[in-house]
Amino acid sequence: MQPVTELRRDLILVGGGHSHVLALRMLAMQPIAGLRITLVSPHSHTPYSGMLPGLVAGHYSFEQAHIDLARLCQWAGVRFIAAEVTAIDPLTRRLSLAGRPPLVYDVVSIDIGSQPELDAVPGAGEYATAVKPVAYSPAPGTAS
Repeated sequence: MQPVTELRRDLILVGGGHSHVLALRMLAMQPIAGLRITLVSPHSHTPYSGMLPGLVAGHYSFEQAHIDLARLCQWAGVRFIAAEVTAIDPLTRRLSLAGRPPLVYDVVSIDIGSQPELDAVPGAGEYATAVKPVAYSPAPGTAS
């Protein structure tokens, strides 16, 4: 039986962006004693944007072009919470989640991607198609 490590710090990763995916991999390979890690994301799969042209062209399947965050967290020994963060209170170090109890953190990291403000550019809303954020569209039979 392995000794139980006392939890001393809570790290919460908000969003399943590339930086968080890489951080999870690194932390799984070299865990930090006493650190509990939680990933909060509204979806269990996140698209890998570098493969989107191939996905659109039909060269890759949904599974090939998306990272399964829930499975990654399970492998890494990280809690995964499928929820949307609705507010962050830095004074109380508390995250509010849609439809779930709040989470308290010691350290929080946000990697939710970018979104262009098309309204700021005349005509962009009418004539442009934004490629960020990458829309989530689960494959049939795939969990969100």
